[in-house]
Amino acid sequence: MPKSAATPTFTPLAPAEARKAVRWFQRQMGITDWRIKLLIADEPPPRFVKNADLQTIAMCSHSLEYKTGTVWVSNSRCKADGSCPMEKLFHEMMHLVAEDTGIQDHASFHKEFVWHRLGAVLATAYCAEQPNA
Repeated sequence: MPKSAATPTFTPLAPAEARKAVRWFQRQMGITDWRIKLLIADEPPPRFVKNADLQTIAMCSHSLEYKTGTVWVSNSRCKADGSCPMEKLFHEMMHLVAEDTGIQDHASFHKEFVWHRLGAVLATAYCAEQPNA
């Protein structure tokens, strides 16, 4: 069955594009002094395995004290879920800055909703700024 014009095409997140997007995000959020490690892989890295189930498609960890963060995004899980990997990347990046802005970022439905919407808006803004977008 052919896709309709309204059906978005899945675009995997390439590591080089993810690094570029994270640098853009860091400039927008004023956290260019943070060291962010990106992991674009189908399965979560060992440090995330105990907190990830089969439905988990992205995760992050961070240290406000050391200004470091790690973000993992799974292209294959995003595709299976119908999610946009770029939006998930920005969603996870929002978690990194939440405590830096004074928000206690303990998982809650309300905060996840906000990070989800902000992730989508930031992904749209980032993509709109890119050449050939």
